[in-house]
Amino acid sequence: MKSSYSGAEIIARGIKDSGVETLFWYPGREILPLYHQLKDLGISLIRSSHEQCAVHSADGYYRASGRISSALTSTGPGSVNAMMGLSCAYKDGSSLVLLTGQVPTNKIGTDSFEEVDLLSMTSPVTKKNLRLENDFYGQIRSSFNEALSGRPRPVHVEIPTDILEQYYPIDFEYSKDREIIKLDIEKIKFAIKLINDSKRPLILAGYGAINSNSSQEIRSLSYKIGAPVITTLPGRGIIDEDDIYCFGTIGVRGTNNAKTAFEKSDLIISMGVKFSDRTSYAIDDNSKHIIDIDIEKTRKNIPFDISFVGSIKEIINNITLGVSRKNDLWIKKKPTKKIEGISSSSKPLKPQKVIYDILEKLDKNDIIITDTGSITVWTHLLKKVHFPRTFICSYSFGAMGFGLPASIGAKLSNDEKRVVLITGDGGLLMVLGELLTLSENDIDVKIFLINNGVLGTIKQYEDAKFGGKYSFSLGEKDFVSISRGLGVSAERAEDKGELKKGIKETLDSEGSMLLDILTDPNQKVPSGGI
Repeated sequence: MKSSYSGAEIIARGIKDSGVETLFWYPGREILPLYHQLKDLGISLIRSSHEQCAVHSADGYYRASGRISSALTSTGPGSVNAMMGLSCAYKDGSSLVLLTGQVPTNKIGTDSFEEVDLLSMTSPVTKKNLRLENDFYGQIRSSFNEALSGRPRPVHVEIPTDILEQYYPIDFEYSKDREIIKLDIEKIKFAIKLINDSKRPLILAGYGAINSNSSQEIRSLSYKIGAPVITTLPGRGIIDEDDIYCFGTIGVRGTNNAKTAFEKSDLIISMGVKFSDRTSYAIDDNSKHIIDIDIEKTRKNIPFDISFVGSIKEIINNITLGVSRKNDLWIKKKPTKKIEGISSSSKPLKPQKVIYDILEKLDKNDIIITDTGSITVWTHLLKKVHFPRTFICSYSFGAMGFGLPASIGAKLSNDEKRVVLITGDGGLLMVLGELLTLSENDIDVKIFLINNGVLGTIKQYEDAKFGGKYSFSLGEKDFVSISRGLGVSAERAEDKGELKKGIKETLDSEGSMLLDILTDPNQKVPSGGI
């Protein structure tokens, strides 16, 4: 065994030993030594078209699988380009490690070529950021451990490029800190009493419940105490939405069933919920008892009767063992209202009709990813989610351009599943280069482009508030030719017959395919939910 290793070898080994199988990057001269070491260790490196996209792909990789990935960028402009993706991962609560090059150690602070204060830039949008200075292996391992511990959020590691080709003695030993949170038995007893005394208990599950893999535990508690389950948008899929105990999503685009159950409940058991303004807007009195369970203590918008911090799965199991079995659900679901326009066959096609027809042809375990704006709203309202991590969007940050690169990460982390992207022309225009990433790496993503020629939600707001003085048109563009030119097969659909044929052809295609669907720019998303 060698007595010393280059910095690049040590860092690459730390990444590999942290469980990274796929890493997304954009080349830069200064980081090439690390690239070669990563390749030698068998890590799959996917070159994205832009550093923002590399981070979105690593983000999508985690959201669709719960496994960690990473993005690697070079010094200066390359690292700054990654900030959009990093901010999205932070706001949406996704785990990844961003590795950025930095000028050599002796040039830091001298205003040298491509130097920028990355640590100050990334501090507000990471749970931890650091510059490698010593014990590179341990720092890399702890960075990935930090990204996966507690509430998921990204970590940033800055690498001065001079260390990559210098040699250091190392034994590659690492001991992971294991924080054990002891269960508070008195709190468990109090929670059990609150549940047993409740006449109308309700379970509210969020993204933290997804990350804790608590689906079975939530179902068991729900069935035992007769509690309907409602979810936040990112918590969708924690329980099959065809289950009679699932009452849909709460929030500004929620279901009437969830809203009614929420309003009539006398006890809320929240699990992995951050209570953002889009969820907790309806909690405006003190008439409800609330039991909150989360992986870590964070600032939330409302007070609780009991607040648990620790393993969501373990806490639910202990509560379930102690509660009394109740009768069936204390409330019955009502049929959801129909979305207007989904039966229309008019031309131009209505976007809600198009999305409805696409969703009708998908399997329950397909992974659906959307870009932001009206596309996400229509899909959220029309789709039932049956499994965790199968409906992905930028729900807290609303990042345009998120969809396509996130789909790439999702597919690479779930090769056995079909990945379907529903995107708009505004979002796709921002990341067109990722079509080349698809074709160069033979990544199979089915792309349905809802092409209405405008920035839909912006136009809707403009029309309502300013009388439509500006159209927000995106101009003439030929996505079919662009897609084919970048190596992804493509067709166009303008009417009902072409749509039916195009959906089948796209879903049956070998490899990626894009269906450019021309839709009505004047359709407006509903102001509420269903």
